[in-house]
Amino acid sequence: MVVKENAKDGDSVSIKAYNGSDPIVVIPEQIDGKDVISIINGPFSNDSLKYVDLGYNLKEFDNAYFSDTLEVIHLPAGVENLDKVVFFDEDTLTIVGKAGSFAETFAKEEGIKFEAE
Repeated sequence: MVVKENAKDGDSVSIKAYNGSDPIVVIPEQIDGKDVISIINGPFSNDSLKYVDLGYNLKEFDNAYFSDTLEVIHLPAGVENLDKVVFFDEDTLTIVGKAGSFAETFAKEEGIKFEAE
């Protein structure tokens, strides 16, 4: 997995690209000692992902698009915003997250299966 980083405020980074074809992707909580706090510009739309585990420091998405092969995505409790996020096949997707979190609320609003971690 190759992850490119984009410094936001000097103390954190945003994931802006993923170059790979692994079916399982785990977003690190930190890159070079800086918290990974967001995903921008749809870095996961062109590979054969089945499972994505997002780092616990992640707070938001901006224009993230996930392929229709995605089966499970783990949204950490800190995620507070899913701005323009598109899951192409919501019928086969499961969102895993903390019960009572934004992830559960989002899943219910979007009609996506939810499992408590």
